Amino acid sequence: MLKLKVSYPTRDEERLIMDRMTSGKSVDIKPVVHPREILAARAIVNEIYVDESSRITFWTWCLPRASQRNSKLESLKPLIAYGAPRAPRSA
Repeated sequence: MLKLKVSYPTRDEERLIMDRMTSGKSVDIKPVVHPREILAARAIVNEIYVDESSRITFWTWCLPRASQRNSKLESLKPLIAYGAPRAPRSA
């Protein structure tokens, strides 16, 4: 999962964006990884066996839930700046 929160740019950042967009210069973007490599990595991950008795699947579900705002772990709230992202529940 990934959540990317983009806030409004500062005044200086906004000016820089305007300057870059109106300069006529192209932006040099270099890929970090090829999509083929991502698909290969996903295939490898799918081959990893996780025994249910290890309870690792339980904890990978439990820990993000505990970091949510409505968590009952009041004593941990000062230690958690942001909870794990999740989709909103349907009405």
